[in-house]
Amino acid sequence: MRVAVVSGAALRSLAVLGARQGRGRATVAFLAGAGRQQRSWTTSALVATPGGGASSSSTFGRKAASCGAASQATRGGAVSSKQRAMASMLASSSTPEEPNEAAAGVCAEVITVIAAAQARGVEISTLLCTHKHWDHSGGNEAMKKMIPGLEVVSSAYEEGVPAMTLALKDREEYALGSLTVRALHTPCHTRGHVLFFVTSPAAAAAAGAGAGEGGDGAAAPLVFSGDTLFVGGCGRFFEGDASQMSNALQGVAASLPGATRVFCGHEYTVSNLQFAKSVEPENSAVLDKLDWSRRVLAKGGYTVPSTISQELKHNPFMRVDETAVREATGSGDSVTAMKRLREMKNSFRPPPENPGRFPAL
Repeated sequence: MRVAVVSGAALRSLAVLGARQGRGRATVAFLAGAGRQQRSWTTSALVATPGGGASSSSTFGRKAASCGAASQATRGGAVSSKQRAMASMLASSSTPEEPNEAAAGVCAEVITVIAAAQARGVEISTLLCTHKHWDHSGGNEAMKKMIPGLEVVSSAYEEGVPAMTLALKDREEYALGSLTVRALHTPCHTRGHVLFFVTSPAAAAAAGAGAGEGGDGAAAPLVFSGDTLFVGGCGRFFEGDASQMSNALQGVAASLPGATRVFCGHEYTVSNLQFAKSVEPENSAVLDKLDWSRRVLAKGGYTVPSTISQELKHNPFMRVDETAVREATGSGDSVTAMKRLREMKNSFRPPPENPGRFPAL
């Protein structure tokens, strides 16, 4: 079985890859996360059948985890909570002719990922890297050295991506079995940042038949959004400006099918939604998502993935044309609203989760 790895990072989770091949030559790829305090793994599964369909499900493992030390040891230095990386899943694919052909996504936690893959008889063939920052590319070189012939796919516009072997330009595509991975250039967080939009034959067939917003379950596409789009938020404008992020979110991300599953590089969901609540305190989608996220995380779960349609309802950075967001930012246009939202978020400090625990001052 051959596997592709998607690099990424999250404050809360360490991603671990596993995969297995089913009797019917369907392939299951797992993304497992371990939290900051060595919490139990949470495993999400994405399945692709020989017919080209992909369906997702989630299960919850209860296995102890070692958060980040393994891959950090390949580079040297201490392990911080932010170095406990996670990212996303990529669909699996197999065919009767190539029963061991598969693709799955996870972060570049090198030793952990390789060990999990070897334990399941998986061959890692490809690494997808959205941008150059160390928490998304820090494992590239080590993985390349440990896996001969590894294809490291990234952006043609990004300098400094370690070990890159294939540079994709905007809207260029890369084939992974029956899947199509399209690079979408979204400069702002970094100049060369790309999203990876992944579709299957089933998704294309559903779209051609006019099935909803891109289908559900087996037909739904997915996007690896790196540090451009988060659940309820967006990345900082390190190498770009508000007009670029506005284009990335309103022009690129919002144009994807609404059912597209969003796998981002960090889980900042609760903090993002607390900010969204301060911007739109009457938005029921924000309040419901925030309540749901707290409950999921309290149980040891994860809030990723979201969908594009959900983000358009609760993410203020995707809603800069809405009257409530314009009023909250004192803006007359979407770019100014984006600029002011980012400034507000940069200085935002969420209120205490349990204010009743603290004495009145």
